[in-house]
Amino acid sequence: MRQPPGFISTDHPQRVCRLHKSLYGLKQAPLCWNHTIDQVLVQANFTRVKSDYGIYVSHSSPPTYVALYVDDLLILSKSLTQIKSVQSLLSSKFQMKDLGPVTTFLGLNIRQTPQSVTLSFSSYLTSILQDFGLDTCNSVTTVSTTTEWISDHDVPLADPTLFRSMVGKLLFAANTDRPDITFTVVKLSRYFKQPSQNHLNIAKPVLRYLKGTINDGITYTHTSGVELKGFCDADWGGILEDRTSTTGYIFMLANGPISWKSKKQNSIATSTTEAEYMAMSDAVKELLWLKQLMKELSVLGSYVPILFGDNTSSISLAKHPTQHQRTKHIDIRYHFIRDHILKGDLQIEHVDSQSNIADLLTKQLVREKLNSLKKKMHFAKI
Repeated sequence: MRQPPGFISTDHPQRVCRLHKSLYGLKQAPLCWNHTIDQVLVQANFTRVKSDYGIYVSHSSPPTYVALYVDDLLILSKSLTQIKSVQSLLSSKFQMKDLGPVTTFLGLNIRQTPQSVTLSFSSYLTSILQDFGLDTCNSVTTVSTTTEWISDHDVPLADPTLFRSMVGKLLFAANTDRPDITFTVVKLSRYFKQPSQNHLNIAKPVLRYLKGTINDGITYTHTSGVELKGFCDADWGGILEDRTSTTGYIFMLANGPISWKSKKQNSIATSTTEAEYMAMSDAVKELLWLKQLMKELSVLGSYVPILFGDNTSSISLAKHPTQHQRTKHIDIRYHFIRDHILKGDLQIEHVDSQSNIADLLTKQLVREKLNSLKKKMHFAKI
């Protein structure tokens, strides 16, 4: 954009035009667009969900939902008439292209049947394999088998661009549709600043694993009721550089995972119980957010979500203030779990270690254990 002819004054060469409208490409354009479409949807009796500002709901009968990601939208409803009504509204306000029933969205491949919805990332994974020249590589059956992430003999990469690009693209896959690679990829991301050749050697087998599982996806199936279940776990002192622990949690709905995370704990735990309790605290925070989101979407009902863990001591600590001498040093911010249990916001229950799906988010697993947990979360070849 340029100033109109004759505007520039020789007496005031530093003066510029003030723009009174949004212009595509300017830094404020995305916010202006969001304000505009928000006004349109609110005027059409949609309510913006406070738990996620990218979702709008119309509490009609049946309800209608709009999921917004910048200028890509999904319209969901059991009523085709209501979907057409929203399409007509948006078409009257904006230049819009109707792509029909959703088959792809933000890189996800989506397949719908009357009884299920399946999400896969095969198209995106194919593209990143091609980007790194691994589209014809031999596949492997595990994400990673390395036992040495850092050593005194590591040689920093002269140019870390390849590593950063590779891990960045893998992170998008891990956070979107591939919980099976999340632990390894998140751990690799800790070395963004100064990666070594060893770290690049660890990243490449992740792509080879994806080559062999490129058609794996998550299937959500019809259930008689809405049941939100979570699993949490911790690997005590597993990060050798500073002996911090790893938190992992995953939440299931309609028999498939909807939220998961693998993260390094902020402080050093002095026992397995403490590490597991800190992981449980993070999982409860996510559970409460998911519960509020589902409440705003009018899909939860009276069901009380359940969080499963495999450490009996941490579960006992959450339910009862036991072992005071051994646990009194734990930061008070973690004890909010008890308050929410007493309020009836959630339940904490035990699950055996072999069935704890969150295990794949805290450590590297052998092929048999990994495949077993993938099966439990309806993650398989489609």
